[in-house]
Amino acid sequence: MEKFPEIKKEQVVLLRVDPPTGHILDETFKLYRDNNNQKAYSIFKSLEEAIEYANNFLDKTSQYEFSIYDYQNNFIQTLGPYKSKRSLE
Repeated sequence: MEKFPEIKKEQVVLLRVDPPTGHILDETFKLYRDNNNQKAYSIFKSLEEAIEYANNFLDKTSQYEFSIYDYQNNFIQTLGPYKSKRSLE
């Protein structure tokens, strides 16, 4: 797995997961396998921006799960088909 990115304090990182298998997906929603040719993490300017991105996909399809982390790699929240709340907590 690629190293957790260094980001600014106000930024967040989003990770995509296939809920049935728990597999990490890259930025194009393909199975993550290769550190050199794929990106597992996406960086967003704010938590609100990451939530908007995730909700955009969840409105179209509920087959993905999105986990969001802060600049210190602390878990913030997960958005997905098995989570009823899709907003700031």
